[in-house]
Amino acid sequence: MSWKDRLNLLLHWSEQKLLSPGIDDALDMPRRPSGAATGRGVDLVFVIDTTGSMSDKIESLLATCTRFVADFNALQLNHRIAIVSFGDLRVEGDRIQNTAFTSNVEVTQKSLRHIPRNNGGGNNGESSLEALERALSLPFRSDA
Repeated sequence: MSWKDRLNLLLHWSEQKLLSPGIDDALDMPRRPSGAATGRGVDLVFVIDTTGSMSDKIESLLATCTRFVADFNALQLNHRIAIVSFGDLRVEGDRIQNTAFTSNVEVTQKSLRHIPRNNGGGNNGESSLEALERALSLPFRSDA
């Protein structure tokens, strides 16, 4: 699947969540019996704005991501998750950082709890495009 297809899939999923208030946040998919992961690989990257403009929203966003990771893991897919956090590259000290892909849910949840915070952000200088570029440069598996 190309990065454009991945992005379109993510945008479609996001739009459905935004346009369908009241839907349970848990993934409504049948669970596989416990055991080894099956099927093609699924590589997922969270790209998270950690600038000052997100200060009143970040805890809720991270809690949602943490729940998503647990639900996603329960699907028993051959998955890996990475996280890209970004600030405003025009502000001294703000950076774009990422974790490596991992299939370990505890590592992902710990990374979400300890995500670095940045100072910038007034909705004008956030480096979201650079963060997406970083996400797309990660080593996705060819079968994902």
